[in-house]
Amino acid sequence: MTRPLRVFLCHASQDKPTVWKLYRYLKQRGVKPWLDQVDLLPGEDWEVEIPNALFSSDVILVCLSKNSVDKEGYVQKEISFALDKALEKPGRIFIIPVKLEECDIPKRLSRYQWVDLSHVDGRKRLLMGLNKRVTELDSDVLPVILEDTRQKKSTTKPVSSDLSNSDVVEASLEMAEKEAIEKALLENAARETAEKAKLERLVLEAKLKTERESAENVRREKLEHEAMEKATIESLELEAKEKSKDEAAERKVREKRKRELRELKEKEMSDVWRVFVSSIFNLVFSNLRLFGVGGVILFFLFFVVFGLNYLINNLPIATFPNSSRTVATATNSSPKATETIKPPTLTSVPFTPTPQPTEISQPVSTPAPGSTMIGEKDETLVYVPAGEFTMGSDTGSSDEQPIHTVYLDAFWIDQTEVTNKQYKACVDAGTCEPPSSESSYTHPNYYGNPEFDNFPVINVNWDKANRYCEVWTGGDLPTEAQWEKSARGTDARTYPWGNDAASKDLLNYNGDIGDTTMVKNYPNTVSVYGTYDMAGNVWEWVNDWYDETYYKNSNLSKNPLGPESGDSRVLRGGSWVNYGNGVRSADRIWNDQTVSSDVLGFRCSRSP
Repeated sequence: MTRPLRVFLCHASQDKPTVWKLYRYLKQRGVKPWLDQVDLLPGEDWEVEIPNALFSSDVILVCLSKNSVDKEGYVQKEISFALDKALEKPGRIFIIPVKLEECDIPKRLSRYQWVDLSHVDGRKRLLMGLNKRVTELDSDVLPVILEDTRQKKSTTKPVSSDLSNSDVVEASLEMAEKEAIEKALLENAARETAEKAKLERLVLEAKLKTERESAENVRREKLEHEAMEKATIESLELEAKEKSKDEAAERKVREKRKRELRELKEKEMSDVWRVFVSSIFNLVFSNLRLFGVGGVILFFLFFVVFGLNYLINNLPIATFPNSSRTVATATNSSPKATETIKPPTLTSVPFTPTPQPTEISQPVSTPAPGSTMIGEKDETLVYVPAGEFTMGSDTGSSDEQPIHTVYLDAFWIDQTEVTNKQYKACVDAGTCEPPSSESSYTHPNYYGNPEFDNFPVINVNWDKANRYCEVWTGGDLPTEAQWEKSARGTDARTYPWGNDAASKDLLNYNGDIGDTTMVKNYPNTVSVYGTYDMAGNVWEWVNDWYDETYYKNSNLSKNPLGPESGDSRVLRGGSWVNYGNGVRSADRIWNDQTVSSDVLGFRCSRSP
């Protein structure tokens, strides 16, 4: 079944009269243009329907004038949507900048060839571009009519009659157009007033919510700190007590063993001496006749001299505290033959173990939030502590809703986006594949050029980024939740630096510079944990599959990993071409994991 080419007319409300003429012109040539004043029905949510129309269109005409180029508002958001969608259609005609009058082309649209409708062949060239887009689509899309078939009607009627009818038709069209324009201007004014009031209300609610959550976080963190401190003290006391008990038991075992060895030695020496004396007496008395009386006397003298010396040096000696050591020598008939001997080398001192200082094991220290460490590949990582944070946004797209609280375990994440130099080291080692292109948007020699070593690597698809993180650094691509917490902290801020609106002094965005910038180029806008360039510069691949309803339909309370499968991977952070809405910390877009581009990069994370 055939259908006309669907064209979205992106424009500022002040340009409505000129855009109305373009709308009628395109309809006369078989095109189905989408214009809010015509296609939005009463009661429809324009914040939902306009993005739907953008994403379902075959071509987006960005109508440019001095009004739209300089105007801030929803037209810029429409342009951002269009640029994001164009990433999915590389090499195809999807965005056509249309100059309604002489004006400058915004930098972020300058890569697309524009057409000037004030030029003599402007409309013809526009139709040619639309027809080329038709050839890129399915065969069921009807081609655009290049000639005005109304001029081929018969001219046999009187000229005056043609002119009269033409004047009537033109007057009717102008009247209808004037009424429609006035109606559109009134509705746009009412819409802008309502949008402003809604925005002010949301800002106030967000501020009050932030203040409440901040106070609650302070109270909760204080209680957690006190509980942790108490638990640590109790743990240290318990460990010290257990260690003291173990040391006392060990000391008792050593003393008992030493006492048993001493008693065993004393028993062995006593047995040896008893056997020795018995043997000598048996020898002497069994050979009494042989030795004679003189021999026996000589033997006893020998025994007294050498035997007593042996006893003094070898028999066990009792010790008493604070007293001399007393040994009984050979006893004569007189009781005065008792002698006190104090040889210092013979004193046996009881074993007394040297007291050892009690060791109290210290708990493993936890890094402070924002602490840094150097990885195995010389990359710098920052520490993000465990805890809860607020994820999502109620004022963003539907896939960012609802706001929900998520608990994450502690993790480390790269301080900056992976640079050309870091990625090249992986390629040179044979672990990673090179980027799909060595050029950036304005620099033909970008990758591998020392001048751009510290710029983010680009033209790397999800698979290449994931291999770098897993195989080269031993980590992973961060999950969506890890990335968002690293960017916005725990106070639900809109951007890494807070809630102040984005500007060219804070980040690389909106096409102001026209290409990537060196990492750490905006040191005053790091996140609370010390990560750089979490807004703008390049979109960053994360680990999760994309699901538009994931926040609404999943249990995301602790360490969410994203859907189990999908068709596209999530990208976070916005890039150098995106407007302020696209660089919010909660903003989500998606793309096929095989896609690479000069606005796509990544960073890695790892567990402690």
